[in-house]
Amino acid sequence: MLVKELKETTNLPIHFHTHDTTGKSISSVLSAVNAGVDIVDAAIDSMSGQTSQPALSSIISAINSTSRKSF
Repeated sequence: MLVKELKETTNLPIHFHTHDTTGKSISSVLSAVNAGVDIVDAAIDSMSGQTSQPALSSIISAINSTSRKSF
């Protein structure tokens, strides 16, 4: 809801940043992407997870499994 509202009220790019402490941040990233976020933070696999960002390869794989082919 927040991303959609920000996109409707501003022309600024929306940057989504999260940490993968729970191991489930990829779903948050996908939700943000579907809501129209412009930028997401991710980490290479060997540096991802826990207090870092979610794994980039997992995000790419998840997005490429949908009808959205951004990568």
